[in-house]
Amino acid sequence: MERETISFNEDCYQREDGSERWVRRMVRPWWTGQGTVGGIVVLAEDITARKAVEHALRASEQSLSEAQRIAGVGSYVLDLASGIWTSSEILDEILGIDGLYSHTVEGWKALVHPDDNAMMASHPVNEVLGKAMRFSKEYRTVRPNDGGVRWVQGLGVLETDAQGNLTLLRGTIPDITTRKQAEASLRESRELLQLFIEHAPAAIAMFDREMRYLGASRRWLESYALVGKEVFGHSHYEVIPEIPERWKEAHRRGLAGESPRAEEERFDRADGSESWLRWELVPWRAADGTIGGIVIFTEDVTALKESEDRLQLAANVFTHASEGILITNAEGVILDANSAFTRITGYTRAEVLGQNPRMKSGRQTREFCTDLWAQLKEKGHWSGEVWNRAKGGQIFAEMLTISAVPDATGRTKQYVAMFSDLTPIKETEKQLKHIAQFDLLTGLPNRTLLADRLRQAMAGCHRLGCIVALAYLDLDNFHSINDRQGRNTGDSLLTAITHRLTADFDVKRSRKESRQSTMG
Repeated sequence: MERETISFNEDCYQREDGSERWVRRMVRPWWTGQGTVGGIVVLAEDITARKAVEHALRASEQSLSEAQRIAGVGSYVLDLASGIWTSSEILDEILGIDGLYSHTVEGWKALVHPDDNAMMASHPVNEVLGKAMRFSKEYRTVRPNDGGVRWVQGLGVLETDAQGNLTLLRGTIPDITTRKQAEASLRESRELLQLFIEHAPAAIAMFDREMRYLGASRRWLESYALVGKEVFGHSHYEVIPEIPERWKEAHRRGLAGESPRAEEERFDRADGSESWLRWELVPWRAADGTIGGIVIFTEDVTALKESEDRLQLAANVFTHASEGILITNAEGVILDANSAFTRITGYTRAEVLGQNPRMKSGRQTREFCTDLWAQLKEKGHWSGEVWNRAKGGQIFAEMLTISAVPDATGRTKQYVAMFSDLTPIKETEKQLKHIAQFDLLTGLPNRTLLADRLRQAMAGCHRLGCIVALAYLDLDNFHSINDRQGRNTGDSLLTAITHRLTADFDVKRSRKESRQSTMG
């Protein structure tokens, strides 16, 4: 121990009460007047409190390091005078470097992605140092160890010395790659959604909770006459003020989480026109699960409704028409028949489906049918009077109209035949003809028919070289019978004479042609 001072390490001792104390001891010699060591001096210092502070500091540093690791946040300190920076272990991991990497300003610049070099060369100098601003910038780095690209956010504050001179830039650099990827993915999703909405074949619009436009398809803009107008960011109710209250209530229901819809609803437009719309409304949710607004799908079904109304009208006409209606395909196979067809012909719908309609009266010649189909194919329609046979065998006259129904290419797809029974008309015509040509009392031909038949007989005899005999019988004093006995008796007398003359002439008619008539 000669002329030496010996320091011992710091030791921990356990006291009798079980507590621990940290002691720092130092031993040094003391000297006599003769210059020899007279003994030693032991100095002891209780450093338990300092050790506790050091332990707490180490624990804090470990906690900070662990927190940085979990959060992906590294820390740094840049000495502005030397241009040297120190970094935490987590920051080295983020940047892909180790302790041997050059922690200089040039080394830091080498880490910056080439596309961000110009920005990161200007911002720290012009903004942070030049204007004493906080450092805050998002940029990309290229990791030397694996070549990977990472997004980071540089954060830092400047520190000064007692004279106000800038000395340090201290801050943190979190790894924001995951967030940036999520933002890019979200941005791409939004762009795809907007692209889908804009070019969707349906009318679609997206609104926020205040019913402001976020997006709309071209079909929507066209449907509501909004093409070329500024609608995005504006309220739906300002853009289309004629929105009815019942639809506003549906919007409120959608914002409350419901999904109302309507298959067919009338919409009275501002220009006075009327449209029929099919619509559906669904809420959309934000990232936190809350309802961010609604999406509305609409389809203008006005043309469809008008078409359905026309079809319904045609169906009602088909069902309730008094004329018989028959529909066939292009080959003439029956597709449908109405109830009037059954009433007139006696055939049920089930009996004729799949059959080929043919006129079975026997009165139409083959040439007639050939001409009918030729005109139908040439002109697309035919109309005329024909004879047909009912299921019960009776022959009846009908007024028939056949029309060809073309498809979109103009080719005949179906034929529609409409006919009405002319039997009552024919009977009426027959009765009128009988009244015009025969005496109502006796049933004999009147003088009009007699003159016609006489001309025919004379023409025939002239052709055949024979003669015509004409006898004229007059009833004398017939008026006195009417006057004395009454008109009923006179009528009975005329009827009796007629029957006798008819019977007599019928006997002779087998040998020679004879006709009777009345001239009264």
